[in-house]
Amino acid sequence: MNRKNFPGFLIFILLIAIFPLIAQQSPVINHYIDVMIFGGIFGIVAIGLSLLMGYAGQISLAQAAFMGLGAYSSGILTTHFNLSPPLAILLGIGITSAIAFAIGVPSLRLKGHYLAMATLGFGVIVHIVFNEEVNWTGGPSGLVGIPGLSLGPWALKSALQWYYFTWFWVAIFVLFALNLVDSRIGRALRAIHEDDRAAEAMGVPTARYKLQIFVISAAMAAFAGSLYAHYVEFINPSSFDLVWSIKFILMVMVGGIQSIWGSLLGSLFLTFLSNEWLQVFAELEILIYGLILLVISLFFPDGLFPLIGARFNMASLFGRAQGGNEINFQREHNSSKGVNLQITIGEKREPQPNTFILKVKELGKSFGGVEALHNVTLSVPSGIIQAIIGPNGAGKTTLLNCISGVIKPSKGQISFYGKPIDNLPSHKIAALGISRTFQNVALFKRMTVIENVAIGRHTKTRSGFTACSLRLPFMTREERVIFEKTRDWLEFVGLVDEIYKEAGSLPLGKQKLLEVARALATEPRLLLLDEPAGGLNTAETEQFGELIEKIKNLGITVLIIEHDMNLVMERSDQVAVLHYGKLLATGTPDEIKKNPQVVEVYLGKEE
Repeated sequence: MNRKNFPGFLIFILLIAIFPLIAQQSPVINHYIDVMIFGGIFGIVAIGLSLLMGYAGQISLAQAAFMGLGAYSSGILTTHFNLSPPLAILLGIGITSAIAFAIGVPSLRLKGHYLAMATLGFGVIVHIVFNEEVNWTGGPSGLVGIPGLSLGPWALKSALQWYYFTWFWVAIFVLFALNLVDSRIGRALRAIHEDDRAAEAMGVPTARYKLQIFVISAAMAAFAGSLYAHYVEFINPSSFDLVWSIKFILMVMVGGIQSIWGSLLGSLFLTFLSNEWLQVFAELEILIYGLILLVISLFFPDGLFPLIGARFNMASLFGRAQGGNEINFQREHNSSKGVNLQITIGEKREPQPNTFILKVKELGKSFGGVEALHNVTLSVPSGIIQAIIGPNGAGKTTLLNCISGVIKPSKGQISFYGKPIDNLPSHKIAALGISRTFQNVALFKRMTVIENVAIGRHTKTRSGFTACSLRLPFMTREERVIFEKTRDWLEFVGLVDEIYKEAGSLPLGKQKLLEVARALATEPRLLLLDEPAGGLNTAETEQFGELIEKIKNLGITVLIIEHDMNLVMERSDQVAVLHYGKLLATGTPDEIKKNPQVVEVYLGKEE
């Protein structure tokens, strides 16, 4: 566990341990042990939903359905097939995970709110099945005779035993979630939430991570459902309808959609509200939940726990509300010039004029009836600065998007060191050694400067969900290397003093430098820059020109789109001109300046 999370986790364990001791002294409080058991069960669902919604940014309206699948699977396997409860729970989790995988594969590859719509439909279907399959589920009357939780002679018989057993698992899932969000996987999930296109371009396999976290959240809901079934020993469809899915979303939003602790507190608050304080107003329950959701959405969009944490300065106890890994960098550096970047990127690659790092052959891209690129053929030698110029709408950004895999070309071929890449997704192209910036700065603005650049190290690290959630030793070593090299790149672009600031708080010039640092952290062989000087003043543009030269001197080939002709003509080794999607001319800056076609259509014809 990250040391910043340890104090809060220790306080949490102590509170859970001593609550029954205090409750037993008071008949009033003792009544709440049962409510705490339900709060813990629902808390497991809420933690999984926080990982899915708050971190990966995917909306699911089927958590109650997944909880029901776990409950009914375990209940049916124990009552109809006489399996032991532990084995039935494991099988129930497996069945639910397989169903979640089948739903997630087609839904998560689509954009927008398709997952929300798919899970909404799935939840309705599951609820109908629970009602109609009377022979298996008991129908609307419910499934009775579910045995309590036992394994051989060991069994949970009292509410106090159930309390400790339930909250033991809550603690396990809290630890799992805290470790996960404070890792390369957690940073990747947050990056996906903010801008999945930029995350993919930095080497994050967005579709795979969305699917994995969706299945994990479904499995957690199924486990919670199994606990619920064996504790109550009776289940019916009304416990797993759409209203309960909305309640789970409300739990997460009340506590803090991007806060593990907040999700847990939100589940406790809603459980107490439902079981104790709203019993008198049962008919108005949905209205009250709607009002709570409206107030939270309008006035507390980040939830209550981050607000309370900031108000009472609880970051030292519970870490940062949004997760993230802060590592102490007290290293000795004489100056930014003293950083040994040759160690970071490997041996310097000398330009090889006869070696082409990138070849584009007869490339075409159409959007409906509009042809943005038409038979573009271009070869880029290694170790140079290749500029692409042309009027607005010439197809320059479309070309970069095709090269980096953001969009697929309609026809033609793209090869990188002779390897075809025109059908590869962005994250695989990034792993090969092509990185990029965007025309409109695409930073992860709610993440810190150093976390943004750390995303660029994703393709150079290998810790997966298991290693990150268990915080295995090689994962912690890998994290330290990530942040050490990340700092090197921040020193290289001159942002080392901005490490812990949120990226969105930086001025435009520094945001563009940060985007370059993030791209460089992938250790690219080819760097694509899309109008890096756009919106900058003369001094900042000159600074960018010097930075591009420094990047070239590291042996990195640069492909730049730019409208600033002074920057292009002073820094480029080779220039290509696009006009209406066609390649008009290529050559050195001097040759382009003298080309009559270029002068006429772009640079301007002298009267």
